Amino acid sequence: MTAVHCRSSTEPETWTRANKPLGTSQAPFSTVEFCLVLLAVFFSPFQYLRHPSFYLTLGDVFMAAALIFMIINKNLPRLPLGRASSFLFLGNGLLVGSMMLSSLINGDAARGMIVSLQYLFALLVVPLVVLARNQRQLGILVKAYILSIGAICLHGIYVVKIEGQIATLYVSGTGRLESLIGQSNQSGAIFAMAIMLLIWLVESGRLRIVYGLASAALLLYAILLTGSNGALIITFFSCGIYFISKLTFARMLLFGPIAIVALAFFAIQGVEFMPEAFKKRVLPAFQSGNISEAGTFSDRYNLIVEALGRAGDSL
Repeated sequence: MTAVHCRSSTEPETWTRANKPLGTSQAPFSTVEFCLVLLAVFFSPFQYLRHPSFYLTLGDVFMAAALIFMIINKNLPRLPLGRASSFLFLGNGLLVGSMMLSSLINGDAARGMIVSLQYLFALLVVPLVVLARNQRQLGILVKAYILSIGAICLHGIYVVKIEGQIATLYVSGTGRLESLIGQSNQSGAIFAMAIMLLIWLVESGRLRIVYGLASAALLLYAILLTGSNGALIITFFSCGIYFISKLTFARMLLFGPIAIVALAFFAIQGVEFMPEAFKKRVLPAFQSGNISEAGTFSDRYNLIVEALGRAGDSL
Protein backbone atom coordinates (compact mmCIF):
# COMPACT_ATOMS: atom_id res chain seq x y z
CA MET A 1 0.00 0.00 0.00
CA THR A 2 1.45 3.36 -0.99
CA ALA A 3 1.12 6.30 1.36
CA VAL A 4 -0.09 9.51 -0.24
CA HIS A 5 1.29 12.77 1.11
CA CYS A 6 -1.01 15.75 0.92
CA ARG A 7 0.49 19.20 1.32
CA SER A 8 -1.18 21.46 3.82
CA SER A 9 -1.51 25.18 3.25
CA THR A 10 1.04 25.91 5.99
CA GLU A 11 3.66 23.40 4.83
CA PRO A 12 6.93 24.96 3.62
CA GLU A 13 7.54 24.83 -0.11
CA THR A 14 11.02 23.43 0.40
CA TRP A 15 9.65 20.37 2.20
CA THR A 16 7.21 19.50 -0.59
CA ARG A 17 9.95 19.88 -3.17
CA ALA A 18 12.06 17.30 -1.34
CA ASN A 19 9.13 15.15 -0.25
CA LYS A 20 9.10 12.90 -3.30
CA PRO A 21 9.87 9.18 -3.04
CA LEU A 22 13.16 7.98 -4.49
CA GLY A 23 13.03 7.71 -8.25
CA THR A 24 9.73 9.53 -8.76
CA SER A 25 11.07 13.07 -9.16
CA GLN A 26 10.52 14.75 -12.53
CA ALA A 27 14.11 16.01 -12.52
CA PRO A 28 16.24 14.16 -15.11
CA PHE A 29 19.07 13.20 -12.74
CA SER A 30 17.20 12.75 -9.44
CA THR A 31 18.33 9.13 -8.96
CA VAL A 32 21.96 10.03 -9.74
CA GLU A 33 21.73 12.92 -7.29
CA PHE A 34 20.49 10.71 -4.46
CA CYS A 35 23.08 8.00 -5.19
CA LEU A 36 25.82 10.64 -4.91
CA VAL A 37 24.39 11.82 -1.57
CA LEU A 38 24.29 8.19 -0.42
CA LEU A 39 27.95 7.69 -1.32
CA ALA A 40 28.88 10.99 0.35
CA VAL A 41 27.22 9.95 3.61
CA PHE A 42 28.76 6.47 3.51
CA PHE A 43 32.32 7.71 2.93
CA SER A 44 32.09 10.78 5.20
CA PRO A 45 33.67 9.07 8.27
CA PHE A 46 36.63 7.70 6.27
CA GLN A 47 39.05 10.56 6.96
CA TYR A 48 42.07 8.64 5.64
CA LEU A 49 40.53 8.48 2.14
CA ARG A 50 41.70 11.97 1.20
CA HIS A 51 44.02 13.83 -1.13
CA PRO A 52 47.65 13.60 0.04
CA SER A 53 48.40 17.28 -0.55
CA PHE A 54 45.34 18.96 1.01
CA TYR A 55 42.36 18.02 3.13
CA LEU A 56 39.82 16.81 0.57
CA THR A 57 38.18 13.49 1.42
CA LEU A 58 36.35 11.10 -0.86
CA GLY A 59 33.13 11.96 0.97
CA ASP A 60 33.70 15.66 0.16
CA VAL A 61 34.05 14.84 -3.54
CA PHE A 62 30.74 12.96 -3.61
CA MET A 63 29.05 15.73 -1.60
CA ALA A 64 30.25 18.40 -4.04
CA ALA A 65 29.09 16.28 -7.00
CA ALA A 66 25.67 15.87 -5.36
CA LEU A 67 25.46 19.65 -4.93
CA ILE A 68 26.14 20.13 -8.65
CA PHE A 69 23.37 17.72 -9.59
CA MET A 70 21.01 19.43 -7.14
CA ILE A 71 21.65 22.73 -8.93
CA ILE A 72 21.02 21.03 -12.29
CA ASN A 73 17.79 19.49 -10.95
CA LYS A 74 16.79 22.81 -9.33
CA ASN A 75 16.39 20.91 -6.09
CA LEU A 76 18.26 23.22 -3.69
CA PRO A 77 16.03 24.05 -0.71
CA ARG A 78 15.77 27.77 -0.07
CA LEU A 79 14.74 27.14 3.55
CA PRO A 80 16.51 23.92 4.65
CA LEU A 81 15.52 24.42 8.29
CA GLY A 82 12.12 25.98 7.62
CA ARG A 83 11.53 29.11 9.67
CA ALA A 84 14.84 28.58 11.48
CA SER A 85 16.83 28.82 8.24
CA SER A 86 17.61 32.49 8.86
CA PHE A 87 19.69 31.45 11.89
CA LEU A 88 21.64 29.00 9.71
CA PHE A 89 22.47 31.66 7.11
CA LEU A 90 23.10 34.40 9.69
CA GLY A 91 25.38 32.18 11.76
CA ASN A 92 27.44 31.14 8.75
CA GLY A 93 27.66 34.74 7.59
CA LEU A 94 28.90 35.97 10.98
CA LEU A 95 31.40 33.13 11.28
CA VAL A 96 32.87 33.56 7.80
CA GLY A 97 32.83 37.34 8.03
CA SER A 98 34.68 37.30 11.36
CA MET A 99 37.33 34.89 10.07
CA MET A 100 37.88 36.91 6.90
CA LEU A 101 38.12 40.15 8.86
CA SER A 102 40.67 38.72 11.30
CA SER A 103 42.67 37.28 8.39
CA LEU A 104 42.74 40.63 6.62
CA ILE A 105 43.86 42.39 9.80
CA ASN A 106 46.69 39.86 10.21
CA GLY A 107 47.66 40.09 6.54
CA ASP A 108 46.79 36.52 5.55
CA ALA A 109 43.70 36.82 3.37
CA ALA A 110 44.47 33.63 1.40
CA ARG A 111 44.48 31.50 4.55
CA GLY A 112 41.27 33.14 5.68
CA MET A 113 39.60 32.33 2.37
CA ILE A 114 40.63 28.66 2.55
CA VAL A 115 39.42 28.20 6.12
CA SER A 116 36.18 30.09 5.40
CA LEU A 117 35.40 27.84 2.43
CA GLN A 118 36.03 24.77 4.58
CA TYR A 119 33.60 25.98 7.24
CA LEU A 120 31.00 26.97 4.65
CA PHE A 121 31.21 23.53 3.08
CA ALA A 122 30.75 21.76 6.41
CA LEU A 123 28.15 24.05 7.96
CA LEU A 124 26.15 25.15 4.91
CA VAL A 125 26.67 22.88 1.90
CA VAL A 126 26.31 19.61 3.83
CA PRO A 127 23.00 20.65 5.48
CA LEU A 128 21.66 21.89 2.14
CA VAL A 129 22.47 18.60 0.45
CA VAL A 130 21.36 16.23 3.22
CA LEU A 131 18.22 18.05 4.37
CA ALA A 132 16.68 18.20 0.89
CA ARG A 133 15.36 14.64 1.36
CA ASN A 134 12.06 13.05 2.30
CA GLN A 135 11.63 10.81 5.33
CA ARG A 136 12.22 7.60 3.37
CA GLN A 137 15.45 8.91 1.89
CA LEU A 138 16.65 10.14 5.28
CA GLY A 139 16.10 6.66 6.70
CA ILE A 140 18.20 5.18 3.89
CA LEU A 141 20.97 7.75 4.50
CA VAL A 142 21.07 6.97 8.24
CA LYS A 143 21.30 3.24 7.46
CA ALA A 144 24.17 3.92 5.06
CA TYR A 145 25.96 5.93 7.76
CA ILE A 146 25.48 3.18 10.36
CA LEU A 147 26.76 0.61 7.84
CA SER A 148 29.82 2.78 7.26
CA ILE A 149 30.53 3.13 10.98
CA GLY A 150 30.02 -0.62 11.40
CA ALA A 151 32.62 -1.32 8.72
CA ILE A 152 35.06 1.01 10.50
CA CYS A 153 34.41 -0.76 13.82
CA LEU A 154 34.98 -4.20 12.29
CA HIS A 155 38.23 -3.01 10.75
CA GLY A 156 39.31 -1.57 14.10
CA ILE A 157 38.53 -4.77 15.99
CA TYR A 158 40.50 -6.72 13.37
CA VAL A 159 43.65 -4.58 13.60
CA VAL A 160 43.58 -4.47 17.42
CA LYS A 161 42.41 -7.92 18.47
CA ILE A 162 43.54 -10.13 15.56
CA GLU A 163 46.63 -8.41 14.16
CA GLY A 164 47.58 -6.86 17.52
CA GLN A 165 48.82 -3.64 15.99
CA ILE A 166 50.51 -1.03 18.19
CA ALA A 167 51.78 2.42 17.11
CA THR A 168 50.47 2.10 13.55
CA LEU A 169 48.25 4.21 11.34
CA TYR A 170 45.12 2.83 13.01
CA VAL A 171 46.28 2.18 16.60
CA SER A 172 48.09 4.58 18.92
CA GLY A 173 51.27 3.78 20.79
CA THR A 174 49.22 3.14 23.95
CA GLY A 175 47.01 0.60 22.14
CA ARG A 176 44.00 2.89 21.68
CA LEU A 177 42.01 2.42 18.49
CA GLU A 178 42.29 5.42 16.18
CA SER A 179 40.50 3.64 13.32
CA LEU A 180 39.96 4.86 9.77
CA ILE A 181 38.61 8.08 11.28
CA GLY A 182 42.08 8.99 12.46
CA GLN A 183 41.91 9.90 16.17
CA SER A 184 40.86 7.98 19.28
CA ASN A 185 38.62 10.56 20.94
CA GLN A 186 37.06 11.61 17.64
CA SER A 187 36.40 7.97 16.75
CA GLY A 188 34.78 7.34 20.12
CA ALA A 189 32.54 10.39 19.81
CA ILE A 190 31.39 9.37 16.33
CA PHE A 191 30.69 5.81 17.51
CA ALA A 192 28.64 7.24 20.41
CA MET A 193 26.61 9.41 18.04
CA ALA A 194 26.01 6.39 15.80
CA ILE A 195 24.43 4.56 18.75
CA MET A 196 21.80 7.29 19.06
CA LEU A 197 21.08 7.11 15.33
CA LEU A 198 20.79 3.34 15.71
CA ILE A 199 18.24 3.78 18.50
CA TRP A 200 16.25 6.11 16.24
CA LEU A 201 16.23 3.51 13.46
CA VAL A 202 14.92 0.82 15.80
CA GLU A 203 12.42 3.11 17.51
CA SER A 204 10.98 4.30 14.19
CA GLY A 205 10.61 0.74 12.91
CA ARG A 206 13.22 1.13 10.17
CA LEU A 207 15.49 -1.56 11.63
CA ARG A 208 14.69 -4.83 13.40
CA ILE A 209 15.61 -4.90 17.06
CA VAL A 210 17.82 -7.99 16.58
CA TYR A 211 20.01 -6.14 14.08
CA GLY A 212 19.92 -3.07 16.30
CA LEU A 213 21.20 -4.95 19.35
CA ALA A 214 23.97 -6.63 17.33
CA SER A 215 25.04 -3.28 15.88
CA ALA A 216 24.93 -1.61 19.31
CA ALA A 217 27.18 -4.32 20.78
CA LEU A 218 29.67 -3.75 17.95
CA LEU A 219 29.67 0.01 18.49
CA LEU A 220 30.02 -0.29 22.27
CA TYR A 221 33.00 -2.62 21.97
CA ALA A 222 34.64 -0.24 19.49
CA ILE A 223 34.13 2.62 21.97
CA LEU A 224 35.91 0.54 24.61
CA LEU A 225 38.78 -0.04 22.16
CA THR A 226 39.22 3.73 21.73
CA GLY A 227 39.68 4.12 25.50
CA SER A 228 37.88 7.46 25.25
CA ASN A 229 36.42 8.75 28.51
CA GLY A 230 34.37 11.39 26.72
CA ALA A 231 32.82 8.86 24.35
CA LEU A 232 31.85 6.59 27.23
CA ILE A 233 30.28 9.50 29.14
CA ILE A 234 28.41 10.67 26.03
CA THR A 235 27.07 7.16 25.44
CA PHE A 236 26.02 6.67 29.06
CA PHE A 237 24.22 10.00 29.47
CA SER A 238 22.62 10.19 26.01
CA CYS A 239 21.27 6.64 26.16
CA GLY A 240 20.28 7.09 29.81
CA ILE A 241 18.33 10.29 29.14
CA TYR A 242 16.64 8.74 26.12
CA PHE A 243 15.54 5.56 27.91
CA ILE A 244 14.38 7.46 30.98
CA SER A 245 12.21 9.67 28.77
CA LYS A 246 10.70 6.54 27.21
CA LEU A 247 10.40 4.57 30.44
CA THR A 248 7.07 2.98 31.29
CA PHE A 249 6.12 0.47 33.98
CA ALA A 250 5.90 -2.35 31.42
CA ARG A 251 9.32 -1.53 29.98
CA MET A 252 10.78 -1.31 33.47
CA LEU A 253 9.53 -4.83 34.24
CA LEU A 254 10.95 -6.09 30.94
CA PHE A 255 14.35 -4.40 30.84
CA GLY A 256 15.00 -3.98 34.58
CA PRO A 257 16.03 -7.61 35.20
CA ILE A 258 18.10 -7.61 32.00
CA ALA A 259 20.01 -4.53 33.17
CA ILE A 260 20.59 -6.03 36.63
CA VAL A 261 21.94 -9.28 35.16
CA ALA A 262 24.20 -7.36 32.75
CA LEU A 263 25.62 -5.19 35.55
CA ALA A 264 26.17 -8.23 37.77
CA PHE A 265 28.00 -10.05 34.97
CA PHE A 266 30.19 -7.02 34.32
CA ALA A 267 31.02 -6.70 38.02
CA ILE A 268 31.98 -10.39 38.33
CA GLN A 269 33.42 -11.48 34.98
CA GLY A 270 33.07 -8.57 32.59
CA VAL A 271 36.45 -7.00 33.29
CA GLU A 272 38.23 -9.98 31.78
CA PHE A 273 36.58 -9.31 28.42
CA MET A 274 37.41 -5.59 28.36
CA PRO A 275 40.07 -4.29 25.93
CA GLU A 276 43.47 -3.45 27.40
CA ALA A 277 43.18 0.22 26.45
CA PHE A 278 39.94 0.49 28.40
CA LYS A 279 41.31 -1.36 31.44
CA LYS A 280 44.41 0.83 31.59
CA ARG A 281 42.92 4.23 30.84
CA VAL A 282 39.25 4.25 31.89
CA LEU A 283 38.51 1.40 34.28
CA PRO A 284 40.69 2.59 37.23
CA ALA A 285 38.62 5.77 37.48
CA PHE A 286 35.40 3.74 37.75
CA GLN A 287 36.85 1.32 40.27
CA SER A 288 38.23 4.02 42.55
CA GLY A 289 35.44 6.53 42.04
CA ASN A 290 38.06 9.22 41.32
CA ILE A 291 37.40 10.59 37.84
CA SER A 292 40.74 12.43 37.85
CA GLU A 293 42.48 9.09 37.31
CA ALA A 294 40.97 8.98 33.82
CA GLY A 295 43.03 11.98 32.79
CA THR A 296 42.21 15.67 33.13
CA PHE A 297 42.65 18.76 31.04
CA SER A 298 45.41 20.00 33.33
CA ASP A 299 47.34 16.74 32.93
CA ARG A 300 47.11 16.97 29.16
CA TYR A 301 48.10 20.63 29.25
CA ASN A 302 51.21 19.79 31.27
CA LEU A 303 52.11 17.06 28.78
CA ILE A 304 51.75 19.53 25.90
CA VAL A 305 53.96 22.07 27.67
CA GLU A 306 56.58 19.42 28.36
CA ALA A 307 56.49 18.20 24.74
CA LEU A 308 56.90 21.74 23.39
CA GLY A 309 59.82 22.32 25.74
CA ARG A 310 61.61 19.18 24.63
CA ALA A 311 60.91 19.97 20.98
CA GLY A 312 62.40 23.43 21.47
CA ASP A 313 65.55 21.92 23.00
CA SER A 314 65.91 19.44 20.15
CA LEU A 315 65.19 21.58 17.09
